[in-house]
Amino acid sequence: MSTLFDTLRVTKDLQSSGFDTRQSEGIVAALEISLDSAVATKADIAAVRSEIAQLKTELKADNGTLRSELKAEIDTLRTELKAEIDTLRTELKAEIDTLRTELKAGTETLRTEVKAEIHAQANKTILAVIAVAAVVLAAIKLL
Repeated sequence: MSTLFDTLRVTKDLQSSGFDTRQSEGIVAALEISLDSAVATKADIAAVRSEIAQLKTELKADNGTLRSELKAEIDTLRTELKAEIDTLRTELKAEIDTLRTELKAGTETLRTEVKAEIHAQANKTILAVIAVAAVVLAAIKLL
């Protein structure tokens, strides 16, 4: 263990403050043990740096793996969504075509019914005109 302070100077300072040799040496020894266990050495710092570098490498590898997995998953989802959209598009087109056919048939049926009604009303109108004309002619003959 390396000492981080001048033990001889601290021992002399303690002795000049009233501590005897045994007491001052004991205090300095306790301080030395305490400071040595609490302070990181160059070897400790090098070990932490090495561990950080290793973790960085692992994180970069994990990041690359995650990026690849996410890209593959996004591509899969994109393909699935395109297929679903195409299916929906086909279904909607078929439904629109069916509705268009039904609408045309309904329109033709309505057109036929309207024409028949117009002819029926025209025939009734003609008959009414003929009846009125007959009444007018009969009235003229009576006069």
